[in-house]
Amino acid sequence: MNFLETLVIKGIINRYQIDEIIEKATKEEKSIEKILQEMEISDDDILDAKSSFLGINKKKINYDQVEPDIVRSIPEDSAKIYKMVAFAKNDDGSLDVGMLDPRNIEAQNVLQFITAETGTPYNIFILTEEGYERILEKYKGISNEMSSVIGEFGDVNSFDVEEDDVNGNARAKRRGK
Repeated sequence: MNFLETLVIKGIINRYQIDEIIEKATKEEKSIEKILQEMEISDDDILDAKSSFLGINKKKINYDQVEPDIVRSIPEDSAKIYKMVAFAKNDDGSLDVGMLDPRNIEAQNVLQFITAETGTPYNIFILTEEGYERILEKYKGISNEMSSVIGEFGDVNSFDVEEDDVNGNARAKRRGK
């Protein structure tokens, strides 16, 4: 059985659509998930079928509530290369990480390396492409915040640091002001 057959069994698509989906994905050079999204199949239905097909846990995520600080638990380059993103921190301190393909051993090894530095335990969940992309956008939000701060205060090199008081506390003073 393949992923599309899982969608048929779940009543999300019919058997006759399988060839059409594969042909369209090949012709347009898009993933099957992208084609399913274009067919207006919900992210929840795709996630459910993907979880059932691969036998990997899923977790319903409110993408709007994913905190940028949590996303930063995995460096952006690693997130893009290995198609994985952190999306939640649990009360027990463990990190919830979503992957497009949790069977990817190399991605698992990288995740283990990243979390070993801090001793953070983690839980792996399956993600859809849409879910992955929505969480990945949080990195752009982080970059935009940094650009905004830099834009507001100007170039870091345009400041001088002066000792401010007898305790050695420093303050930044804009050059030329």
